[in-house]
Amino acid sequence: PGPTAVFTLALLLLLDGRPPWLLLAVPLLWGGVSAVVGWVLGVPDGLAVALLILVTFGLLVWKARGAG
Repeated sequence: PGPTAVFTLALLLLLDGRPPWLLLAVPLLWGGVSAVVGWVLGVPDGLAVALLILVTFGLLVWKARGAG
């Protein structure tokens, strides 16, 4: 699910204009779950996925502010 969430956000980066913010809920929630699981279990992959989701979300916000 982690790479799928990152891929979903990356596809939203390719859209023209503002992204549909409702579609961001599931990948962002999964990023939170992945971060907690990665932290508790000491799995670096979970933390990496959470970091990628956070960076991609930041790029989406940056793109939306520029398109507005």
